[in-house]
Amino acid sequence: MLRDMVIVGILGAGLCPGVLFCAETQPPDRTLHTDETTSARLVKTLDVTVPYGSDENSLGFVPAGDEHEALGPNAFEVKNASTFMVNDIARHKFFSVRLGSGGRAAVTVVSASIPWRQLEPRMDASGVRVVKTGAETGEIVFGSGAGERHVAIEAGGPLASLNLIGVDDAGRAFVLVERFRQVGRTEIDREVMVLDRQGALVTRLAITDIPAIPMLREFFLAEDGALYRMAPGVAAVRFTRFEVRP
Repeated sequence: MLRDMVIVGILGAGLCPGVLFCAETQPPDRTLHTDETTSARLVKTLDVTVPYGSDENSLGFVPAGDEHEALGPNAFEVKNASTFMVNDIARHKFFSVRLGSGGRAAVTVVSASIPWRQLEPRMDASGVRVVKTGAETGEIVFGSGAGERHVAIEAGGPLASLNLIGVDDAGRAFVLVERFRQVGRTEIDREVMVLDRQGALVTRLAITDIPAIPMLREFFLAEDGALYRMAPGVAAVRFTRFEVRP
């Protein structure tokens, strides 16, 4: 139901949702295609599942009802490689989740839930942004003014959304691309694409599952390029980390 509602909203906005913008741009300097090869991989280096609990001091989940979507952990940020700060709208609390040995996790209440601030993606000094240019196309723009470099993405079908996750200290841009599988259908395919400063494709990673809760922050990019993801399901929350490697 959540996925259908999101996609219906996108279609209703003419494939130009408020978080993106459609614009006419100059001819791209480079075009990425769906079958383009990569020079590196996003390797999974962490995969931990934290079950929901039955008390107010544990992460919680409320299934979707007639008047509300599913509730639970909907945003996070990384304090360090083993500690995450998690906003939980089912418990109305802000938690610290500290990962220990053997896949165990210590969940601690930090404070009553506060309105989550959606932080802007980290930018490098030249600036990076994404632009949705058409129903099946988008661009990643590096730099500004006369030094702009436009990298076009050919989705190979209807493009649902294009979002910048962030830019790491090496200047690599991490972008979430969502495509409709077929025209008029609600199923989407998702992947993270990583581009270097010149706009060359470094690596890509298919995201095969969809969170059970509407997310404010699903991904977090660390300064060193480690990509973290929080994916709440109906029984537990899964935390993963990926690193770019040859």
